Parts: sequence; structure tokens; C-alpha cells
Amino acid sequence: MKNGTENYITVREAVAKKLLEGKDCVYVAYLLSIILKKMQYESNGGGHFNVNPDTVLVQKDEGETPKVKLIGEENPHEACNGKPDFDTEALNQCFRAPETFLGKFSPASDVYSVGMLMAFMLQGSYPYKIDESMKKAEILKEVRGNEPDLEIDVPIRPVVKRSLNKTSTRRFKDAEELGLSLMTILGIEKPKNFSCFSDSAKDKINETKNDMNKDKEDGDMKEMRQSPQEPHLDVEMSERVGEGFKAVAGMDDIKKKLRRDFVEIVSHRELAKEFGIMPSNMLFYGAPGTGKTFISERLAEECGMSVCSVKPSDLGSIWLHGSQGLIKELFTKAAFKAKQNKRGCILLIDEFDALCGARDARGNEHQADEVAEWLTQLNDCVEKNVFVIGTTNCLDRIDKAVIRHGRIDQVLYIGLPDEECRKQLFEIELNKRPHDTNINIEELARLTDGYTSSDISYMVKETARNAFEACLQHEDKPIIKISETMLREVIKATRPSVSREDVRRYEKMRDEFVENNRKERPRIGFTA
Repeated sequence: MKNGTENYITVREAVAKKLLEGKDCVYVAYLLSIILKKMQYESNGGGHFNVNPDTVLVQKDEGETPKVKLIGEENPHEACNGKPDFDTEALNQCFRAPETFLGKFSPASDVYSVGMLMAFMLQGSYPYKIDESMKKAEILKEVRGNEPDLEIDVPIRPVVKRSLNKTSTRRFKDAEELGLSLMTILGIEKPKNFSCFSDSAKDKINETKNDMNKDKEDGDMKEMRQSPQEPHLDVEMSERVGEGFKAVAGMDDIKKKLRRDFVEIVSHRELAKEFGIMPSNMLFYGAPGTGKTFISERLAEECGMSVCSVKPSDLGSIWLHGSQGLIKELFTKAAFKAKQNKRGCILLIDEFDALCGARDARGNEHQADEVAEWLTQLNDCVEKNVFVIGTTNCLDRIDKAVIRHGRIDQVLYIGLPDEECRKQLFEIELNKRPHDTNINIEELARLTDGYTSSDISYMVKETARNAFEACLQHEDKPIIKISETMLREVIKATRPSVSREDVRRYEKMRDEFVENNRKERPRIGFTA
């Protein structure tokens, strides 16, 4: 190799020779994020768009942290939507984000490629059943139709999973945001090579430290004091304002149950106390995009309580027992907030399976310790007016002890929207935008059988973009509204994000859960 890369080898070679340990892989991704952010600045919002094991070079000396170079880093490409200024056939198709197959390249596309690279480095294989010999259509079908199979431990697993999200807006928005998360995992305080990152990014780190230093240290809050080297919990607890269940299309049975078992109880605490009734910790599960996170957020609005949204990466730590400390700190902080406002605090926890995975599945001692800490905190959090609302796509991966009576009492399946729900979804989304008044909503609902709630939201937004572009091309004419024809064209071009096979798998999981709980825990509520 030339240009100062003589002592470097490709990531593919390094993985084959097993030269990179777990922390090395995270550090490679961290250094890569710095390079990509620099490219993003130089291209005014573009990127590399071909990150893969053959373009990423590493040098790893014994006892030293890896060094990284990226082939082509001196020639960044501009972001685009339909007409890239480079040959897409020359790209490694396995590392392309789903949207790039439609000609859409952005900094989030590079995030996906880095996520795929991290999975490849950490587990020595792709997280999907793909390889370079497959055709583009085959790769895209496999990626869109399945969830990534990640044999990676917390704390890096949630970061990789988020990076690999099929929807670009649900990933880290760019290499800077990804890099900050990797810094947290690595425990890096003052990185030498972050000069290419914006001042606001550095300010964000400093603000986090300052906020934690300002926390009150009386009462229970004294337990939150940590040494300067340890990671601090960076989450916000505030009251959530919104429409509540009015913003939720369909789900009438679910909303009825949530009102009965949660909202009414917290709204009439003294009366509920007379009957010895307390709200329940809850877990929503089902296929991606069915509205689990959405309805959990609306539940928080309906109750008018303090809310804290928690991602698995918020509780990740490379320190021994570090994650246990963060879990304890989370509940301590929530209990303190609940005591302050006298109404309570809801912890909205996404990807619950990443935090409470089955302890016998991996044999990971640290994972077992973290699950044990969750069990301890879930045992008595309700008495402290702290309530956990979790969401997961993988109920079968959660440790069974977590969802027993007294910890997570309500386990609710959120399935695909029925026809009435789909009709309401179209109405809600269209009412936010200029549209024709003669659109046949009933027919659109019929055409979208098998689509998730997020699919319908995406299709209306995509139609709105098309209408917007049409308006730009005809600025001298009246505004072009969304029409039924436009919507039908987008529906026809969009495949459901959840396959029929996946739906059957989730329904089978639901049926097995119901059957097992009839035998083992008949008092626990369940909505099918």
C-alpha cells in the first residue's frame, strides 16, 4: 500500500486474523466517525457512502489502540436524492443503507454502513443472511424483511441496532451523533481527534457534566455521587404535554385497558388506595412500527406525570458494574422526582430486551448482574410512584423473571392496525397537510391491509414530498394538494415493512405467551 498506509491492513483481514478485540472494534468505529464527520463538513452535508471492510484500514500494535484510515476519505461525495455523482455499482452492496437503493444518500447512510461494519467486526459475520455474491434485489429483500441478528453484548448492541435501523430518520442522524455515543461507551473524556466535530458537540458533553454537578445532594440524591472517571446518567425528566389518547388511531381495546389499569388509578389515588389497587408496570411488544413507543408516550401525556425516555445506550458502561450503577441511579432519580411533584414518574424504556435479556442465553456474568439489578428495582418501584413502561420487538429474549407478577404485571401485544385503525391513521396524517376533499379513505384503508402504522405514516409523508416537489416545479400555479391518485402510486411502490411470515411469528409468540400464562400466572392481564 502507498500514501502512508504500508503498515495498515483491511478490516476484513484483521477480522479473519482475529486481531481486534471488542473494545478495539468500538474504537475503530469511533475513529471512523471522526473521519466521516470531517468528510461531511468538507462536502457540505455529504459523506463517503462506501464504508466497508475493504475500504477501512487498521493498524493494531500490541498494547496500543488501533489506528484507522479510510480509502477515499480525501474525495467526499455530496448528499443526493435520486442522482448520485458516483458509480453505485462499484459500492459494496452489503453495506448500503436501504434508502440508497432508491438513490437517497445522506450522512445517515454512512451511519448504517458503520453499524454494519461494527457488527461484522464484533461477531465476524453479517447480521443478515447476505454476502457479496448476492444480487442487489436479494440483499435489499433480506434486509427489509428481517431484523438484524446481533450476537453482541450491551452496551454496544443498542448502538449497533440503532445504526442499522431501516428508516434513516431513526438512526443516529450523522457520524457526530454516533461518535458521541461511542465516546460514552469508551469512557473517553477529552478525545484528541475530535477537532473536526462541532463546538456544539463539545458543549453538549460539558453541559452534561455541569448538569450532573448541579444535582442536589440531599436525601436520596446523595447516592448519585460518582467519581469523575465514571460515566454519569444523562437523561431528562419533565412533564409531557400533548393530546394523549386522542392522538392514537384505533387501538380501542388497548386504550380501554390502559385507562382501567393505569390512568384511572393514578387519577384517583386515594380511592384506589382504599381498595388496595396500584398501577402496573407494563410491557408493550409486537412487530416494529406498530405503535408501541407511540402509545406509551401518549399514555404519559394522558396521565400528566413526569416522564423520562430511556434508551439502552443511556445505561451502557464499559466500567465493571457501571451499568448496574446507572440503573440504580435512574430509579433513584425517578423516585426523587416523583417525591418532588407528588404525582409520580414514568420511565419509558425502549428496546427493553436489550437491557433485560435472558440470563441463561449468553452466560454473561455482567449481563446477569444487570438483570438482577433490574429485578431489584422493579420489585418496589411502584410503591415509590415510579412506573416502568417498556417496549420490545423480542418478548422471547427477555428474562422470564422480569415479567413475573409483581414486576411487570401487564404484557400487551400491539398487532398490525385493523381497517378502522388504518382509516383513522390516514385521516390524522392527511389532516396535517393540504389534500383533496374527495379522497376515498375507506379504499386506502382496504389497500393497506398488512401495513404497519409507521408504514402508513411514511406513505402519507412520501406523498406529501411528491406534492411539494410538484409545487416547486409549478410555482406559478396554485398549490398542488395531495390526491388519491398520488397516494395510490406511493402505496403501490411501497412494500409492507413487516412480512406475513413475521406477523405469523409474532402471533405465535403471543399465543404461546397467553397459553403459558394461563398455567403459570393467571392473575396477570393480557390483551390480544
